Amino acid sequence: YLRNFDFSSPGIWEFSFWAKYKLQGGLDGLNIQYSADRGQSWKQLGSDRDEDWYNYANSSEPAAAFPLGTAYFSGTKNTFEKFSLNISGLAGNADVAFRFVFRSETTG
Repeated sequence: YLRNFDFSSPGIWEFSFWAKYKLQGGLDGLNIQYSADRGQSWKQLGSDRDEDWYNYANSSEPAAAFPLGTAYFSGTKNTFEKFSLNISGLAGNADVAFRFVFRSETTG
C-alpha cells in the first residue's frame, strides 16, 4: 500500500511508476487499485483503453489471475518503462490510498 493522498483541491494529478517484469502472458499480472474510503472498498485504477497503461484485459481465460473483465499488466517488459495515468478525476477526495495487486494464475 502507498500512503494516503489528499486530492481535495482541484488540480492535474498523475499516477506514474517505472516497471520491468516477466509474467506469464495473460495468466499472471499486476494492476493498481485505489480506495477513497479508507480501504473499505477498492476499485481498479484505469482500464486497458487508457494510453500507456494496462496491456491486457481478461476476456476469455477462466484460469487467469484476475477475473473476466479486469485489465492488468502482463507478459514481459525487458527494460524499465514508465507507466502514467491522469487521475485528476479523483479530485475532491481527501483520503485516497493506492495499492499494487499481483496475482498468479489459479492452475499452479
